[in-house]
Amino acid sequence: MSGDFCTQRNLFGGAIVSNFPLRFEDVSNIRQVPDHQEVFVDPTRDESLIFELLDLKTDVADHGSATWFLQDLANEQDAEGTMVLEQSGVYEAGGLRLRNNPAIINTAVGQMVCTIVMDPSGPIRTRTKVETTSRDTVQPRRSQRSRHQPNRLDDFIL
Repeated sequence: MSGDFCTQRNLFGGAIVSNFPLRFEDVSNIRQVPDHQEVFVDPTRDESLIFELLDLKTDVADHGSATWFLQDLANEQDAEGTMVLEQSGVYEAGGLRLRNNPAIINTAVGQMVCTIVMDPSGPIRTRTKVETTSRDTVQPRRSQRSRHQPNRLDDFIL
């Protein structure tokens, strides 16, 4: 993506903005996308970007939250095997706060192996490797979390 022309895009009604290549198309123009997700695809390269607002997990340490969400996704997909390929440290997100508490970001990149069963009249593919990425997992810093759990984007002050 380094040679691509990037542009600023509004996410979640403009509450968050991100820069990424113009070649990515907004999936919500084609099909329904859940309110907690923004999905973009490049159909010519079989690449996608998924931005997802995740629930705060108070029982998961800050440094392990992105990995926890990758594992949770693998469990939901009945993955036969998972592997974390890369994990970042924990960074404070300047300018992003929950009430007066700073938010943190950490990232993880992983792979999972899933069995995909097609329509009985079509081919059956098994043991397909699917690369998943959990990036920009944002949540209030653990030491400053309150009893209030953010459940809407409005709970974050940008």
